[in-house]
Amino acid sequence: MHCLLLQQVYLTEADLILIKKCAFRTTKKYYSHKIFYSGHVATATTATFFSSKVYQDFIPDSHAIPYVYAEATILPAAVSYFRMQAGQHFLTDVMLGYTLGALAGYYISELHKKKNESISFQPIIEQNFYDTSFLFY
Repeated sequence: MHCLLLQQVYLTEADLILIKKCAFRTTKKYYSHKIFYSGHVATATTATFFSSKVYQDFIPDSHAIPYVYAEATILPAAVSYFRMQAGQHFLTDVMLGYTLGALAGYYISELHKKKNESISFQPIIEQNFYDTSFLFY
């Protein structure tokens, strides 16, 4: 069950990155990698916040939860720092990637805990094409 949930989290993050890359292309080669948010940071943040949320859900009375969330914030912050030091992104790019990754990693698993029939998730898997579909009705 959690493998499918993790796949949904990553496919959602991949969709956001793909939308970003298609919508904000530029013809200038130098600036093409510095447009909008950092996918590396978003993916790292998604992974750490998702794992922290799953840990909290499975062991709600653990005294280690603050340390797990500290790890979830520090590791993507390090990725953010190194992406900026490498000259690949600006501060605003990594801040937005961090925020989107944290929201996706935490709240997608939270959505599955609620019994809401008005939200539906459907993976789309075809030859050389993987995507997700969210239906709100």
